[in-house]
Amino acid sequence: MLITLLLLCFQIAQAQPGIAFIRTFDEGADEHFYDIYSVEDGGYICCGITGSIGNPAAADVLILRINSNGQEIWHTRLNAEGRPANALSIIETDNGDFVLGGARGDQFNAMRISNQGDVIWRLDYGVGVCQAVIELKDNDFLLSGVINHNGGIIRINSEGQVIWRREYSPGWRGYFYSMRESDGNAILVGNGKRQREAASLVWITKVALEDGREIWSNLLDNFDANIAYSIVSARDGSFTIAGWAGEQDMYLIRISNDGQVDWLNVYESESSDECYSHVRLADGGYVLVGRNYIGGDLMQPKVIRTDSQGSVRWSASYSFEEMELFLRAHNYFSTVTSTHEGAIIACGTVKTRENDNYDALVMKLEPDVIGVMNLLITPEDTVVSVLPEQRVLFGVEAVNVREEDLHFEWTIGDSVFSTQPSVSVAFIHLGEERIACDIQQDRLTIRITWHITVSALFIASSSPDTLALSLRRGTSQTFSLDTVRAVEGDPVEYQWTLTNLDNFEREETGTEASATIEFLRSGNYQMEGLAYRGESNDNVIWTIAVRSAILDFWPRSLRLSVPPDSSGEFGVIPFNSESDSLSYRWEVDGDSVGSDSTVSIRFAWDDRRIGNPPYQVSAIVMDGMEGDTVAWEVTVQDPNATPPSIEGGENPTTFGIISVSPNPFNSTTTIRFTVQSVSTSLRIYGLDGRLMDELNLGKLEAGKHSIEWNAEGLPGGIYLIRINSGTDSHTMKAVLLK
Repeated sequence: MLITLLLLCFQIAQAQPGIAFIRTFDEGADEHFYDIYSVEDGGYICCGITGSIGNPAAADVLILRINSNGQEIWHTRLNAEGRPANALSIIETDNGDFVLGGARGDQFNAMRISNQGDVIWRLDYGVGVCQAVIELKDNDFLLSGVINHNGGIIRINSEGQVIWRREYSPGWRGYFYSMRESDGNAILVGNGKRQREAASLVWITKVALEDGREIWSNLLDNFDANIAYSIVSARDGSFTIAGWAGEQDMYLIRISNDGQVDWLNVYESESSDECYSHVRLADGGYVLVGRNYIGGDLMQPKVIRTDSQGSVRWSASYSFEEMELFLRAHNYFSTVTSTHEGAIIACGTVKTRENDNYDALVMKLEPDVIGVMNLLITPEDTVVSVLPEQRVLFGVEAVNVREEDLHFEWTIGDSVFSTQPSVSVAFIHLGEERIACDIQQDRLTIRITWHITVSALFIASSSPDTLALSLRRGTSQTFSLDTVRAVEGDPVEYQWTLTNLDNFEREETGTEASATIEFLRSGNYQMEGLAYRGESNDNVIWTIAVRSAILDFWPRSLRLSVPPDSSGEFGVIPFNSESDSLSYRWEVDGDSVGSDSTVSIRFAWDDRRIGNPPYQVSAIVMDGMEGDTVAWEVTVQDPNATPPSIEGGENPTTFGIISVSPNPFNSTTTIRFTVQSVSTSLRIYGLDGRLMDELNLGKLEAGKHSIEWNAEGLPGGIYLIRINSGTDSHTMKAVLLK
């Protein structure tokens, strides 16, 4: 598969560059820097927070302007009229001013200041926190972060006035921490959950800058990732994302412009690490910064330097123990930037010996030296699955640039078993193993670690080889477990399961080595392919985002058989119900019959129906330049003959929800449905699976019914209306506008 875990770790030696300068800033309380920006004239500007003197419950925005040597040019602290305030992001505008984002009390806040620190405007935008600010090519600004526990984006003009404002959610809650502009769109990263009890996953969203319309959104299941703090652009139009994973290891992901994962690196260490920011250097490599836990409540700043493919060139944790100024405490780097020459400038927090307070920290490193080795490793993938007693060849080819002697040391666990460039190992016992090779040159040691899983059955290859797919509605996709390795025995069995992540409905879709699914409805799905024999099993899980101008439609079946002279209601729900560019067109046999989201059509028997040619009913939905069509075939039963058998046909009057109209709706809508002569319930659920309302149907006879649903007390959003009658159930989506 394309997604490969590379766990390459350089031991600390003489590889990392020296420190150019360290500067701290103290206002007499606790100070923290959260962001740093390289100013056009070669200096830097930092922003953060300082505790208000004499009022520990409050805090003020702290801004510091320094030159290229770290010497102060000016600083300012901006109070918030008795409310705690901070600044989490800062950028320089094209005219030399600065725009900052953060919080003022519980308010999502942004401000613009002059190049001398004077406030030009300072505005609140509702409950939340602004985590990131960027300037767009047309000199507007994009603010992102958290609004009402959702991912929030606000586009403002140069005066701070709102152009548009949007909230986004991957299912239950989501948060944006960083963003980049890309070809008239913006790509944002953070973390999100599909439902209340689910684990947080890396959340990537692409939106149109014109109106905030969501283009696609992915929750990455590629690894146990908790959070994505940073995104930067690469030269080829791709992006890299950095954060920390479930076991608290830093990671770096590269994604394409459409959100597909190109590669994934996780940087394991013996302690817990968190990454808060990263930057691309002039040579195409990357620097990740954050903190390294060293026990208890103690932590120290950490830096990882990689090449353009994410392989580690060096890493360093700064204990500052040799510096009498600093204590071994809760120290960390919160963000990083760089110079054209490749120097690294990080800022954060450090605890000083002098006053036992936390002071804001800026540290600059000299440009580092190009690595002394180029490595080729076998196997190239450092995460390997093998069968019991299978022998694997491990090898390292190191090109020695400095022509110095290289020494190899191979270990399994703590035991050294070879000093040759390659080894052959057979794995006997089921379970997890680790093999490491230390390559030593002078005082530099590079460690390469392979993680081996020994199992009686595993999936060696599958397709598609990317696990995060983005498809258009109506697309058929084949999933396949191409190569399954297993010890000799009974045949391997397969099970495919498709889960709709919007309503958590599961469907068993096959028992062969491959399965083909036609995605007829927009939404978010998960496809699991399971290979098993007895208790031995392995699986592959794909996440699929299905997008179009149409979110859902009814009737659910696209081939219907109806009695003569009967009427039926058809409807569509647009993907973006708030868009100003929506238009609808309904056609029957090519003739226009409506221009709303729903239409009622009467199906008559006449001479044109001789031979039972079906009516062709089409709904065309346009959202700007994007459009989609849903088409039904409706066959009218011959009143003078036995109704023909139609494969896949469905008489919609048997059971289920016929329509929800209007849809989208504001406060009230009418639900039309048919039931059988058994007990029936009608319940409304949120996308997180919570029961939001239950409608009292009373005693119903078999046949058609309708009921009004008043959703006055519920928040706007998408709801699932589910009817249960006996063992049958049917669900339809409804959009409540507020």
